[in-house]
Amino acid sequence: MNILIVDSSEASRTLIASMLKDAGYVQITEAPTYQKAYTILNLSRSSESEPDFDLIIINPVMPHMDGIEAVQRIKTAKHLVDIPILITASQDPAGNMERVLNEGLIDFIRQPIDEVELRPRIRSLMKLKEEMDLRKAREVELRRLSQQYAEVHEKLEQITNIDALTGIANRRCFNRYFENSWLLAVREYTSICLLMIDIDCFTAFNDLYGREQGDECLTEIAETLEKSIRRPGDFLARYSGGQFAAVLGNTDVDGAIYVAESMRTYVQNEAIKHTGSRNGDYLTISVGLAGTVPAPAFDADSLVAAAEEALDEAKTQGGDRVIVGSVDSGLVQ
Repeated sequence: MNILIVDSSEASRTLIASMLKDAGYVQITEAPTYQKAYTILNLSRSSESEPDFDLIIINPVMPHMDGIEAVQRIKTAKHLVDIPILITASQDPAGNMERVLNEGLIDFIRQPIDEVELRPRIRSLMKLKEEMDLRKAREVELRRLSQQYAEVHEKLEQITNIDALTGIANRRCFNRYFENSWLLAVREYTSICLLMIDIDCFTAFNDLYGREQGDECLTEIAETLEKSIRRPGDFLARYSGGQFAAVLGNTDVDGAIYVAESMRTYVQNEAIKHTGSRNGDYLTISVGLAGTVPAPAFDADSLVAAAEEALDEAKTQGGDRVIVGSVDSGLVQ
């Protein structure tokens, strides 16, 4: 145990130190002034080192400064707040002792000090400090566990929202994002477009090249489609099988057509071999597109239905094309 004695009287410091050593406490530091104590305790925080003291014994009746204020200054320092203080005085200076004793980890012993009384006072303060240290250690551990839980929860959220194969958002994440985007468009009366994208003749691709090659194809297509999703609010997800979906918030139909055609062109430029395709020897995609400025009475499912109907029409017409659907009145090419 490392103890700091703050007292202007050398005789008093020597007496207290002798009592402490007789009790088995040998690591003792002495300060003849409050200012010297402040330096030892690094109250100015002039260095990064923290004072390594387990107890401060202080005489509040010393020259040049109010001792009670000195005690309060020590206890208000964040790096010293948990160090117990034992005040030694023949009387209550300025009648303020009760006020400082209520601040915690502070005790008072009258001078002249009785060694028989000193030892249990020190043990009592140290037991209280030990209990506080244990409580704070538990609080630190609880914060650590809470942080770990938050990190695990975040990872689980990512796992449940990410398609394991392609690494982009999955259907579950799409449903939530689309619903939120739809509600935002209704509230702000802005346009929203939905693209349904399907790999042409993907079943034939799997039959020709095998499921493993098909999985690699899906991953490559996902990466390719992401090249057209440039704005922070645009969103791409794997919808099902060889089908993807893109939500374009605050985008009109013309802007969505541009994105859809970019997707189709990017896929063509990848030149993924597909001898079973109806559109040459390379893999292509079809895109069904629908957009609207939704009114509160509109149902978000109407936009999904229009985009899926447009996609079906694109497939019926041979694929490798973009078809625009109408939310209200059928298909418009």
